[in-house]
Amino acid sequence: MTHLFSDVNAFRRDPLELFKRHSHLDSEALVRLHLGPSPVYLVTDAALAKAILKTDESAIDKGRLVHKLRTVIGTSSITLSGTEHQRRRAVIHHHLARGIINEFVPQIAGLIRRHAALLVRERSFDAHAVTAPLALRIIVALLFGQGALEQRPTSRR
Repeated sequence: MTHLFSDVNAFRRDPLELFKRHSHLDSEALVRLHLGPSPVYLVTDAALAKAILKTDESAIDKGRLVHKLRTVIGTSSITLSGTEHQRRRAVIHHHLARGIINEFVPQIAGLIRRHAALLVRERSFDAHAVTAPLALRIIVALLFGQGALEQRPTSRR
């Protein structure tokens, strides 16, 4: 039975898996996620996602829930709105337009090689299960730095 919070545990446990589960071929372009009383939608249609990403940011309201996420995931392009979000977005666009992405090819190739080296030992594997997290790792490494997804030792107090 679906209720207001029925997706919360799945989101906390493995958000990527939750998104994959809701993103099947016959799903709607916008899928309502049940993460609380405020509506949260997963965009599952590539054309719609592209249109949203190209839309002027002032026309899209991220909502209160996204702003509340700042305490959990920090201040980033995901949680920012307004002038600061536009400034950060312009910096990313500027770098991509200049072809700076070419400077990251060795870093991307290294991530792919390390991933492939682990797969060589497997007799078979699910390509989507392997490449989706790899793509996410590459994107995070490019946007936030190589060590962004590394676990850091916790300090004892």
